[in-house]
Amino acid sequence: MSAPGQIGPVLRDADILRSGGRMEEALALVDGALQAAGDLPPLLVARMTLLRELGRCDAALQTSTRLLALHPHLAEAHLAEGFIRLLMGDWARGWACREWRWQQPAYRRLIPTDLPVWDGFRRPGCCLRVIHEQGLGDFLQFSRYFPEVRDRVGSLIVETPPPLLGLMRHSFPEIGFVPTGTKVEADAWVGLMSLTERLQASPGSIPRPGGYLVPPEAVPPGAGPLLHSGGAKAGSAIHPGSRSLRVGLAPTGNPRHFNDRFRSLPRESCARLEGLEDVVLYRVQPDCPQHCGLSLGDPPFLLDDMAATARWIQSLDLVISVDTSVAHLAGALGCPVWILLPHAPDWRWGLAGDRTPWYASARLFRQVRPADWSNVMESLRQGLEGIRDAHG
Repeated sequence: MSAPGQIGPVLRDADILRSGGRMEEALALVDGALQAAGDLPPLLVARMTLLRELGRCDAALQTSTRLLALHPHLAEAHLAEGFIRLLMGDWARGWACREWRWQQPAYRRLIPTDLPVWDGFRRPGCCLRVIHEQGLGDFLQFSRYFPEVRDRVGSLIVETPPPLLGLMRHSFPEIGFVPTGTKVEADAWVGLMSLTERLQASPGSIPRPGGYLVPPEAVPPGAGPLLHSGGAKAGSAIHPGSRSLRVGLAPTGNPRHFNDRFRSLPRESCARLEGLEDVVLYRVQPDCPQHCGLSLGDPPFLLDDMAATARWIQSLDLVISVDTSVAHLAGALGCPVWILLPHAPDWRWGLAGDRTPWYASARLFRQVRPADWSNVMESLRQGLEGIRDAHG
């Protein structure tokens, strides 16, 4: 390899190997390219990502040091390091690294040029504008911090995706929520995903893990009784007599998400949930794709926003979800939820364990091998059979 322009095919081939779970081969390919072409930033960032996904975070941080020594102002390098540190539980330095996203053009376009950025200090009488910058799941997860932020300022106006408006307004009536894109008069601004950095959040200080969201309406007639209450123990389900276990299934995430190919269940894995006696699977996503191959029951009303989905989730015994917004919604409601994680999990779930400080009602199921859901699906079947037998 004689020129930087030749690294494109290497990165493409490494990504193909990565998609197939052949992580070590992908890493070897990138390392070979580094030896031939030298310490080019795209190759070093790819190496950091692969090492993180292999669980070799110390080696990934060493690569970060190597890259930042050459390019100390490279935003992509700081962002990649931020994911590694957050995954390892080093939140203070991880949040600081993630602030480098505001140097990227896609994020810079979101910055209100007429307002100062909020530094996290108390500013009584200040009207603070919170910018929605990422996905629905991030919004649901970080909304728990709105009351604490409001206590530090005078008032809070939060730019909110339309599907979340009803749920947010009912859950936090003292806070102003406006549709994303609304013109807002304020004294300062902050990004939604910067709240943890401003509040100096740590794994031991996460507020309201037992649930903090409340739908604006009760479960309507015909949706079934409420079978559990907020704050139920992780993985528990309460159902009388021999009635079938009612399980909501969210097998896929947003296909536009950069990591969706790793987090969504393939059809053959979904098939492992067929044939479970006294277990009925229901749809909890408005546009659940047919490719999962399962016959899912429909809710008795439209899931036209997150408030409706929340009411439906509250009527079920359990939700099983890949790492997508449904998982965060169930956890934020305090409803039992089993979250299926790829071998290389997102930073918020940590490196190991079946519990998370974010949601007391959640249980985590982790892939043992990259791109292989077999152990997760077997654990799911055993878990569902155990609940059914315990309450049958």
